[in-house]
Amino acid sequence: MKRYKWIILGGATVIFAVLFIGFNKGFSLFQSKPEDLLHESEIEDLTYGQEESETTEKYSEAASEEERPKRVNHLYDNETPYEELITTKYSAEEMEYLEKYISGYDDKIEWLYFGIDHEYRFECVREGEWVSYVMFQGKDGSLLCVFFDRESHDVYQVERFYEFYSVKDFEDHVQPGITSLDEIEAVFGTLANFGGEAVCNRVVKEGTLLIISDYNGETRKFIVYEMALFRDGESRKSIMQEMAVFRDMESIPEEEPRFIKRLPEMLPMDKHINKENK
Repeated sequence: MKRYKWIILGGATVIFAVLFIGFNKGFSLFQSKPEDLLHESEIEDLTYGQEESETTEKYSEAASEEERPKRVNHLYDNETPYEELITTKYSAEEMEYLEKYISGYDDKIEWLYFGIDHEYRFECVREGEWVSYVMFQGKDGSLLCVFFDRESHDVYQVERFYEFYSVKDFEDHVQPGITSLDEIEAVFGTLANFGGEAVCNRVVKEGTLLIISDYNGETRKFIVYEMALFRDGESRKSIMQEMAVFRDMESIPEEEPRFIKRLPEMLPMDKHINKENK
C-alpha cells in the first residue's frame, strides 16, 4: 500500500512540474514575441520607444520643475558670431525634417534640447529682451531659428531664413488694401503667423515686421491693410500707439496682445546668410 502511495505521489509531482513549466513558457509567449519573429520595423519601433522612455525618465529625475527652465541658460552666448559657434551643418533633408518636427512641438525648450541635442546640437543659443532663440545652419547657408519665450521658455515659432530682407523690400512690393498675403509670400516666402493668417510677422534687418491682413470675401484672399515695424531695442508699447489696429481703442491694453509679446527678435549680428561658410 505504501508502495502505491509513493507511486501516486511521485506521479503527481511530475505532472505538477510539467504543468508549471508549460504554464511559464506559455505565459512568456503571451508577454513578448521573440525578436526573430518580429518584423525589422517592429523591432525599431520597440527600441525607439524604450530609448525615448528611458531618456525622459532620466531627465525627469535629474531636474525638478523649478530647475528645468534654467537648463538652457548656460548655453546663452550673445557675443560670439554664429559662424564660430556652429560647427555642424545639416543637409536639406535634415533641415526640412527639423523644421517640420519643431513646428509641431508645443512645450518648453528644455524638453526639445533633451530630446534632440544628441543628433542636432544646440551650438548657438541667443538670449533676447523678450524672446530667445536657437539657431541651426544648413549646408546651403540657411538658418533655422527656433524662438522661445525668454521667461516661460515655451517654444512657439520656428522659421527658416534663406535671406534677410529690409523694410524697404517689403514696402516696394506691398500696397495696403490691395496686396494679398499670397502675393507677398510668392516673393518673400511663407510668413510665420499667430492663430491663423490674419496676423503674420517676419524678422527683417531693422527689427521685426508685423503684417496685419483682413479676409476679403469677394477675392477669397487675405488682403494686407497694415504693416508695422518693431525696431530692435525700441519700446513695443510706443509702436502699438501708432498702429491703426489700436487707434480706435480708448487706451492701449496694459498687457500686450500675444502677437505683440511673442514677436520674434534676433541680434543684428545674426541677420545675414553666410553662404561661404558651408
